[in-house]
Order: sequence, then structure tokens, then C-alpha cells
Amino acid sequence: MSLARSLIRYGLPLVFMVMAGPAFSQPTLPPVTNATPGIKLPACNDAMYRFLPGEFNFCMAGRDLSRGNHRGAMEMLDLAAGWGSKKAQYVLGVMHFRGDALPVDHALGLAWLTLAAERHDPDYLAVLASAMHKSTPAELQRSKDLLTTMASVYADDVAARRAQRRFDRMVRELTYYEPYDVTTCIKGLTDGLIAEEDFTSSSCPSPRYAVARLHLISDVYFDGWAGHVSVGAAEPVLPQKPAEADKTNAR
Repeated sequence: MSLARSLIRYGLPLVFMVMAGPAFSQPTLPPVTNATPGIKLPACNDAMYRFLPGEFNFCMAGRDLSRGNHRGAMEMLDLAAGWGSKKAQYVLGVMHFRGDALPVDHALGLAWLTLAAERHDPDYLAVLASAMHKSTPAELQRSKDLLTTMASVYADDVAARRAQRRFDRMVRELTYYEPYDVTTCIKGLTDGLIAEEDFTSSSCPSPRYAVARLHLISDVYFDGWAGHVSVGAAEPVLPQKPAEADKTNAR
């Protein structure tokens, strides 16, 4: 299955398997286009860019690949990788290692695959081991040299931490006015709760509902990263009564 077809058919999950034959060998299929029967373009949620830009950029890469825009797809994958998207780093590794729409570069592919396997995902580790087994000593050494530079931009300590800070900041903004009984509608997160004919701005749910949905998505996005802590939906802090405040201050 071609890379573009795999991204579109399966959305975002792992699409490559380790095989016993040539490294990552797969049947060759025609390029995917908008007219390809049975292939639906991914519906990239623009609202997700605000909270998890890496997730949005990875989806946009799939759309570009489906249209044969490999240059645009590479740009989107690189942006997603810079936000700690392990899926993007994995796909970049496979593309470079196999030479999908790119010159074959085993060393660069290995460097990306090493970053993708940073969270010890068993599937990514298996593909990395297979790629290393099929590489020469010179390619292995060059991949280590490349990784030294790439890690300062794409490793979790930098990229995932950047994405986590962005996510936390956007969620705090979302819940800032929650104690004042505000409502929030976000495409793809809160729609479907209200019939279209009944929709009004006042019928949107509490921001807490959107936050709960966002944390479910972020838990998957950051899965395996030791630096990620899911705190769940924010709880509004109610003002203390004077007597309670005095007791607290006296402790």
C-alpha cells in the first residue's frame, strides 16, 4: 500500500509493518488523487490547530499527499514533527528510508525513526530495529551524527514540551471565564450535542465539556511521554467566605 493511500485510508495510526523481505517493501499502487475511488480525504479540523497544531499539520500532510503535493506534505510533516508528533516523525523516517517521493537516505530515515521510537512504542521500535539491521555501519554512524542536531529541535524534551505548553495555555484561555457561566462551541469538539435547528450561541455547552474532549485527544497525542500529565477538566475556584479565608491564612 502506498504511503499516501495509507495515510488517507487509516487516518493517523501506524500504517507500515516490518517485513521479512526488502526493507519496508510494499505493493506499488498508483498515486492517490481526489478522483481515486473509495478514498475519502481526511477532514482536518481547523479548530485543532489552536490546541494541538501537530495533530492538525499531520492531517494536512495527508491531504497534500492525496493530491500529489509531496513538497507541501513534507513541509506539513516537518511542522508536525516540530510539535512532537511521533506519527509525523515515523512517516518521515519511512519516506526517507524507502525513498517515497524522495531520494533514498537510510541515515536520515534512521534518525527520524529513532525520534519516532523515543516513547518506546513497540511498533515503532520494531520498524527501527528492522531498518537498523538493513543499514551499513557508515549509515548507522551518519544517523547518529544527524540525530545529535535533530534532537535539539524534534526530541520530546523540546518538541513535546513546546506542544504541551501550547496546549495548556490554550486550555487555560478556554476556561478563564468559566466561573461566570459562559458557554463554548468548538468545531469537532462540541458540535453534535445540539440539533442544527435548535442551535443558538447560548445553547453551547460549558467549556468544561470541550476541555474534557481535548484532554482525551492530548492523552493519545502525548502517550508514552514521561513529561505529559493529564490534569483533566479544570475546576472553577469559588471565592472563600471571610471566615474561611481567615482560617486558611491562620494555618
